Amino acid sequence: MKNLSSVVCFLSIIVYQSAHAQNYNNYEQVEHNAPQYITVEGERYVRIPTQRPQQKYYQYQRPAQPQNTPQYVLSEQPSSVKTLLSAAPRFYIGADYSLNATNLSKDNDMLVDDKNSAYDGVIGLKFNPYVSLEAFYQNSNDTEKHNHFISGVDEDMPDGITDTDYCTSLSYKAYGADLLFTIPLYQKIDLLFGLGYAQYDFDLDTTVQLHNKLVDEGFISLDSASHSTGAFRYNAGLQFEVYKDLYLRATARYVKFQKKSVLKDMKELSLGLRYVF
Repeated sequence: MKNLSSVVCFLSIIVYQSAHAQNYNNYEQVEHNAPQYITVEGERYVRIPTQRPQQKYYQYQRPAQPQNTPQYVLSEQPSSVKTLLSAAPRFYIGADYSLNATNLSKDNDMLVDDKNSAYDGVIGLKFNPYVSLEAFYQNSNDTEKHNHFISGVDEDMPDGITDTDYCTSLSYKAYGADLLFTIPLYQKIDLLFGLGYAQYDFDLDTTVQLHNKLVDEGFISLDSASHSTGAFRYNAGLQFEVYKDLYLRATARYVKFQKKSVLKDMKELSLGLRYVF
């Protein structure tokens, strides 16, 4: 009986201490050497840290503030500008046949044939569909003109005493460059216009035959002269794309010579082909 009383007493003490420690304002009884304690009825207690429920954190996004600075947006370029900027330069070659009329000074107009024909060789660079630079070399045919004069006419010799045959031959070579601009008109037809500069070298050969009927004698005189001058060239024409990269071109040209003592100007019509690589 005595032992049972001792056990009950011991258990009562343990239960009391546990309940007292758990329920006393979240303080737990500790030994005397524990720091940060309080004394309650002669016993030391320390606070039991309470467990707070886990908090959830959410990312806060600040609403976008309206911008006062203007926003610049690049607009899409027109297709024609894209074509102009993206086009790569292309070489081309060509050939022309031309007919021309040269306006000579009054002293030479009657003795020299001012109509002529020529062949041109051309090489060019097409920077884009609208601008090209063209270099050329032109070689003309020889044109001859014959003149017959009679002098010393009297009653005894109505056919004249002296017969003079005057023959002239005119030819030229030219080389230069033209800057040309192309404007599409309709489908495969383009309008051309441009300005150029060239050097013209003219050769004039003269043959004079004299015959004196009184003595039945005659002689021949040969003479040659050359004339060189620079000239501005004004071009206008049309071209038609016959096949892919192959063009038929017709051009009207006005040539203004700088030295006008012998030659004044020239009007020219040409027909030719161009092939673009």
